[in-house]
Amino acid sequence: MMRGSRLAVTSAVIALLACGGTAVAAAPRDAKPTTLVSFAKQLGITKAGTKYAFEKDDRTSDTLRLTVKLPKAWDDRADSHFVAPDTHDEYGVGVRATTNADKFHNTTDVPGMRLTAAGLTPDELDQFDPAAAVSDNAPTGCRKHKIEPFDNGTYQGKVQTFDRCDGKRGHAKIVVSAVAPSPGVEILLSAQVLTKSDLKALDQILSTATVEKTSV
Repeated sequence: MMRGSRLAVTSAVIALLACGGTAVAAAPRDAKPTTLVSFAKQLGITKAGTKYAFEKDDRTSDTLRLTVKLPKAWDDRADSHFVAPDTHDEYGVGVRATTNADKFHNTTDVPGMRLTAAGLTPDELDQFDPAAAVSDNAPTGCRKHKIEPFDNGTYQGKVQTFDRCDGKRGHAKIVVSAVAPSPGVEILLSAQVLTKSDLKALDQILSTATVEKTSV
């Protein structure tokens, strides 16, 4: 049974994730992997930024374990979960990481991201619609670009970028909704970036994020 629309939340942020309607097809295996840093020019991001050092972060729920490498400088962290819209029960596993949670939630002046994951049944995987999830999580106060395919070799879905957030050039946001067919999980990444280093950090996060089903 499909669980319908979902909410991804941290202690201060709520984002709607809708599913159903369109199966996710992986890109051809010889296709070039999607990198978020390739959107830098489109987003008006010219600053290189400080190169980040990374460290492993582990998050667990009753049924899932998320392991991911995060920038050490993004040390203001909290758990992130989906919330069922009908019961308001939390499920899934995830992390919010930024340099300053208050500024991340209320301004576009600091980089950071929220990554949340949940398991899918085979039927849910077949019906998952990443374009709808991206649209439902689009931020306000930014200029939006078209929804594009996303495939980094592990996760396949859709990505949408947003620039001139709060009217500021080089202040951008990104939303990625994708699935990993094996082991059958969905991820939702919502991020804001200011430099090419921030974009590279997101690529590192998505390339190192692994989700393990610890129980059925």
